[in-house]
Amino acid sequence: MSGGSANLIMGMLDSDFAYTNGAPAIFQRADLDEGVIREFCTTCGTHILSRSTSAPGVALLKVGTLDDPSVYSGPDVAIYVSEKHDYHLVSDAIPQFARLPE
Repeated sequence: MSGGSANLIMGMLDSDFAYTNGAPAIFQRADLDEGVIREFCTTCGTHILSRSTSAPGVALLKVGTLDDPSVYSGPDVAIYVSEKHDYHLVSDAIPQFARLPE
């Protein structure tokens, strides 16, 4: 997350993720050596997932893009809580980290 915007994401191995219909549009900043790769819907432009060199082999999927988010049982951990706004509520029942856990 950057710029203080919060997103609920689901991290999974690349090998456990596949698009079932079509292929995404891909964007990566050319001015950065290891810029995050962002994948978007080619029809509506919705940001679907990100891939980062700091987490190789992992797809970071935006939970809000799931056709049926009810299959998602909820978060196991909250990261980047240092960037959340006051209106973002994080359950005390899950581990919280200011940035990425070490």
